[in-house]
Amino acid sequence: MHPSPGITLLKQNAWRAFLAAYAIAITLLCLPAIWNGFTLVFDDVGDYLERWPTRTLGLGRSAPYGLLLWITTSSWWIPVIILQATVTSWIIDRALKIFGLRRSPWVLPCVVAVIAATSFSSHRCCRTPGRLPQCSHSTFWPGTPTA
Repeated sequence: MHPSPGITLLKQNAWRAFLAAYAIAITLLCLPAIWNGFTLVFDDVGDYLERWPTRTLGLGRSAPYGLLLWITTSSWWIPVIILQATVTSWIIDRALKIFGLRRSPWVLPCVVAVIAATSFSSHRCCRTPGRLPQCSHSTFWPGTPTA
């Protein structure tokens, strides 16, 4: 027995909405890199990049991730940014599904938007000991000093 054309159309529309929701979530997670023109870099990225040329392993450093970073260093790290955004979206989607909160595919981009909106650093302390913090800006906004 073949499904009716109406049911097939509903499944296709649901699949399209699911893909569109994922695309929006991934784009939202890529926005800081697009905004800055460079990926977000943390202080331990050098440890990952150093592993392959020196052929050593660091404590808590993933060798495959280091290889991925090393391979993509000459291409703006765009594949790494997209991969991280995709994996993060997938993990958030799985958590929503496990806790029964994914009633619509549009919950994923909404949750990602809330996470992104609440995770901006609104205060950065200066590194001089004994001084009051003087920097009060987000690191994501272009044109702000990095003091």
